Amino acid sequence: MCEPFDLPYRNTSSKKAAALKKEKDQQKKIFKKERKTLRTAVKDYSYFTDVDDQRVTNMTDVDRLADQLSIIKLQSLNQELTSGDESKAKAAFLREVEELNRLTEEEKKKQMEVIHKQSSGEGSQAKGKLWSEQEIQALIKGVNLFPAGTKDRWEVISKFIKQHITDSNKGAKDVLAKAKDLQKNDFVLKMEADKKAFEKFETQQKSKVTCEAQPKEGVTSERFEKVYEQQIRETGTNPAPWTAEEQKILEQALKTFPASVGDRWEKISETLPTRSKKDCMKRYKELVEIIRAKKAAKDAAAKKK
Repeated sequence: MCEPFDLPYRNTSSKKAAALKKEKDQQKKIFKKERKTLRTAVKDYSYFTDVDDQRVTNMTDVDRLADQLSIIKLQSLNQELTSGDESKAKAAFLREVEELNRLTEEEKKKQMEVIHKQSSGEGSQAKGKLWSEQEIQALIKGVNLFPAGTKDRWEVISKFIKQHITDSNKGAKDVLAKAKDLQKNDFVLKMEADKKAFEKFETQQKSKVTCEAQPKEGVTSERFEKVYEQQIRETGTNPAPWTAEEQKILEQALKTFPASVGDRWEKISETLPTRSKKDCMKRYKELVEIIRAKKAAKDAAAKKK
């Protein structure tokens, strides 16, 4: 049973918790309002471009700004976007995108510095053993190949590393300790996983194209143009519905080549021999609209409750 002098303290704590919750709810509402204003304002200016490629890039940048800018920065940007002056609005939008790209690059550099320190043994007293770059790459590959639930997982990964790097002296305990170090920078493992998955998709696609291009023994090496190749050559697009495999490759390529990458859509389309750059951009735009429509429907349903 509570002592009488505990009650004022409990009441004060409850009031503080309620006040904090109220403040958080208010911030959520403000964020929601400012994000909507940002998206509407940029859309009203047709994303500041008449070029399809740039429009898709700017759509991506709008989502990045909405997700990453603070309330104060969003409000400041929205004031310029809704000023009625398109040139002023465009300059403000591009300025914020440039700043966001700069900060993103800085963050990547910091992450890479951390990886470098870990690979050279700096900043980690990781149980006394230094890890080479090749050992870290083998560890990352092993973590992806042998997921949680694998019997004697860390022993298995240790043996996997030694199979690929014969002079490695890392046992199960060393492997576990290093994996924990890397997981503190989850970005590292995710980046490597995405990269490896993309490389696998790219290799598969290239091998398919190579096999198709090679004539069978005794057959003339003349290569007949495929239907999709003819359509892309004549119209710039492949009208066939997207297959599940194509969709998977596109999604992986979008992760591998983010909006900050130069010639992004050229690189993405290179991973899909059956699709043109225009096809990839159009498909991405369709997916963005689908996601937004679903979100709008969800929000509308939530309001009715």
